[in-house]
Amino acid sequence: MVPCLHPTTAGRRLDLPDYLRLARDTGFSLVDWDVTDIHSRIERDGLDAVQRLFSEHQVAWAGFGLPIDLFADDAAFEAALNRLPDLAQVAETFQVTRSMTWLWPSVDVKPVPLILRLIHRCRQVADLLAPYHIRFGLEFVGPHHLRNKKYPLLYTLTDMMALIEAIDRPNVGVLLDSYHWYTSESSLEELQILPVSKVVEVHINDASLSPQEAHDQERCLPGEGQIDLLTFLRYLGDGGYDGPLSMEILRRTPPEESPEIVAQKAYQGLSQLIEAAKA
Repeated sequence: MVPCLHPTTAGRRLDLPDYLRLARDTGFSLVDWDVTDIHSRIERDGLDAVQRLFSEHQVAWAGFGLPIDLFADDAAFEAALNRLPDLAQVAETFQVTRSMTWLWPSVDVKPVPLILRLIHRCRQVADLLAPYHIRFGLEFVGPHHLRNKKYPLLYTLTDMMALIEAIDRPNVGVLLDSYHWYTSESSLEELQILPVSKVVEVHINDASLSPQEAHDQERCLPGEGQIDLLTFLRYLGDGGYDGPLSMEILRRTPPEESPEIVAQKAYQGLSQLIEAAKA
């Protein structure tokens, strides 16, 4: 398991060179980043220049958010889908093997037709990513305050694994987020029966409030809250997960501390948890 800097970790948006410098200076060897930004930089500066940015900072690109809204209308979805192979080719050039997106926990439209459409769309995405050796991770969203629409959709690990089974593509798995595992009140037993081979990437963060009260935009750094992250990481380690632990720390307001201090605290705290989980 390897600490991974997520664009939200530092609490404010940074340009890629500053972001990579922050990762290098605070101990991170992996980062998540936007594939559309990398594509644009290559068109502007050339592939060699962008690759040099990563190599000079001794940082690798771990994964990217899927640049497609699975809930969009047909025209917008098809347009984004048509752009995906070019973006996937860029990711493959950097040996990136992970792309992720999330699904709403509740909706205002009838859920059965929506689920069928999502299954079809996820298959289309997975089939386009597969030739580029990219796995597709789907994230369930747990906070109670987001279950406010007319119909429940899915918000537990069990729900997500049922959807992944229905999609039935070998490169589709789960983006497992400790915050959503906690706020969905998914059990330890659910976590234990999840094959680690189906975990595409892990988001790691913490919560200062109970599962019922925790707000999606009020996350804290690993080890600063009350999620049992030690058990969470022990499960992953025992199962053989050796991929990124990406710190998606969503906040309503930026932290008062500098990005350097926040990222350093994040790296040190997570590294200590990883070592403790190995004991």
